[in-house]
Amino acid sequence: MKRIFLLVKPYYLYVYDELECPYPTIYNLNVKADSYAVDGNKVHFVGRYGTDLEFSMLNLGGKKFRFGEFNVRMASSSSFNPPDKFYHQHQLHVDGAPYENFASILVPHRNTINCSVENDSETGGAIVRYPGMTERAMVFPKLERVEAGNMVFHGLAGSIREEKDKTTFMLAAGDSIGLNGNLIFEGDGPFTAVLDGNGKLNVESDGVARWLKIK
Repeated sequence: MKRIFLLVKPYYLYVYDELECPYPTIYNLNVKADSYAVDGNKVHFVGRYGTDLEFSMLNLGGKKFRFGEFNVRMASSSSFNPPDKFYHQHQLHVDGAPYENFASILVPHRNTINCSVENDSETGGAIVRYPGMTERAMVFPKLERVEAGNMVFHGLAGSIREEKDKTTFMLAAGDSIGLNGNLIFEGDGPFTAVLDGNGKLNVESDGVARWLKIK
């Protein structure tokens, strides 16, 4: 099994599980939530302490989610007496065929914030929306070249975030990302580049990045 993930704090976790398994598999997710609602390949979990979770199985296809519940009573100290259902969890299951991969994305958020996640049919990735922000994220098991509108990408994992006053390019693994007619970065990842409304560009790299060309 090979797991590729893109963690973009504080917005989402995008996970691609590549399973080289000749037997049927099961994707399992345990969530500490009080309730949930299903909408196609998406599930909205009503969480605790003001935090909800948007979940999407991007390649669910014609399969259906299965749900269960899990509860355990942990030994607690005399100074901590947890409330009822403190350890209670909802379980989500997706049955997989032999050699079938799973692509999923988890978007936690405060329950006062309206956000969403959906499949990006143009890129094969996901679109995450927060108030004032739209982000197109991609994670692939092998190098992929994507051209969607003016967006270009070549790599394993990355995203482009558009906000009112800035655009953020994040290349976690790959060698090209950008917007045709605007700005394209070619070079080793990982790096993050932010272009603000005044034309100021800030580029940060933390890792193996050795060269970068901007055009």
